Amino acid sequence: MEMKPGVDPKTQKQAAMQLFKYTKQVLADQLDRRFVFGLTLCGRWLNLFLCDRSGLLSMDRPIDVHAVSFWSCR
Repeated sequence: MEMKPGVDPKTQKQAAMQLFKYTKQVLADQLDRRFVFGLTLCGRWLNLFLCDRSGLLSMDRPIDVHAVSFWSCR
């Protein structure tokens, strides 16, 4: 997980690049690991990532954590 206080696209890109460095290091250090989940939280925007040895998957749009209502999930 990588957290940054800003919400601008440049800050979100910096957080994602830092997270990718972390996931690359985890996969290099743990040879039996198949994948790594990651997330970035920049201000109110949450992005989820799945990184494996063949590449990286990410969400097409970030989640606004202030707009999500967990009570409506019942």
